[in-house]
Amino acid sequence: RMCSVLFFCILLLSSSTVRGATHYSELLGTYTEWAHWTQCSLTCGTGKQKRTRACTNVECIGISVQQRNCNFNPCPIDGEWTDWMPWSSCTTSCNTGRQHRSRTCLKRAHGGQACIGVARESQDCNTQLCPVNGGWTLYGPWSSCSKTCDTGIRTKQRTCTDPAPSNYGRPCAGSSQLTEKCNFIACPVDGQWSIWSTWTLCSVTCKGGTQTRTRTCTNPAPVGGGKLCVGSAQERQPCNENPCPVPGGWSVYTPLSPCTRRCGLGRRTQTRICNNPTPAYGGSPCVGNSDLIIPCNLGPCSENGEWGEWKSWTPCTKYCGTGTHKRQQWHDSHLPIPKSQKQHPKRPYFTTSQRIEPALFVTSVYRARRCPLHHCGCWGLCLLFL
Repeated sequence: RMCSVLFFCILLLSSSTVRGATHYSELLGTYTEWAHWTQCSLTCGTGKQKRTRACTNVECIGISVQQRNCNFNPCPIDGEWTDWMPWSSCTTSCNTGRQHRSRTCLKRAHGGQACIGVARESQDCNTQLCPVNGGWTLYGPWSSCSKTCDTGIRTKQRTCTDPAPSNYGRPCAGSSQLTEKCNFIACPVDGQWSIWSTWTLCSVTCKGGTQTRTRTCTNPAPVGGGKLCVGSAQERQPCNENPCPVPGGWSVYTPLSPCTRRCGLGRRTQTRICNNPTPAYGGSPCVGNSDLIIPCNLGPCSENGEWGEWKSWTPCTKYCGTGTHKRQQWHDSHLPIPKSQKQHPKRPYFTTSQRIEPALFVTSVYRARRCPLHHCGCWGLCLLFL
């Protein structure tokens, strides 16, 4: 085709006149009809086919060969087996079971041939005999009791033969013998005393009480018609016979005494005695003070002070012969008592002064005298020895 075109171009270039053109037309021919299409190069999977036509002269305009695709349908693909899968577990563990394996036919398409052969295989497995585990028979009758009293023992038996174990089967589990107690009636046993318990605490802490101790008939206890223990299960004895301690108790207070001073700061006193009752047998004494002191003030004292009243005479220092006793008088003032007031021509005084508040003195004056004279006779001597 390329040569025809080239030839045509040479002719065209060489023709410079109308005569040249007329000469080319005489050489140019026409194509015949197209021939039939050739057979497709492939029966499937897209092949090629072509047809041709002939030029009636030296050169024709156009193509002399056509080509096209054909048989577009895909080609058939034959199937292929996969590898065999592993064998399945055996259907039994003994006495011949079955197991199988399988494979799959893949890749077959477009009418391709199927895989040749089977997709599943089976075979026997675990052909050995199954083990037979042992089984117990029923128990036989009870044996005679080993004792006639005081709890004995009896037994009954069974055997591992229902069935007997075989082919490495497990033996029977458990014991072939069943045991139980029998004849629970106790044999006669005489009772015996236990040891005495310790003495209980005394019922009182003083003035005489009692305490007890006990024992039980349990060493051993009588059983099965045995004899009871002989004697008492309890003993009693006296205890804490000493007198009970008596704690002291206060009597009622005496009436308040007069104020100790006629002026200025004084005091009044109440007294009680630990005799209600008096402590005895180790009892605790009374708690607290026997005297209750209350301050008093009957008014301010004058510059020179005032004498209080004389107290009662104290007892004589002797029962007979010549003794002495004294009485007391208080003097309150803002200055110590003058010396002229401390003396008495016939009665001696004994004085002490004490400042108890600013610019206030309290002076205690004691006056002593001889007691009445009595001759000491027999009675006097007896009194001295008392």
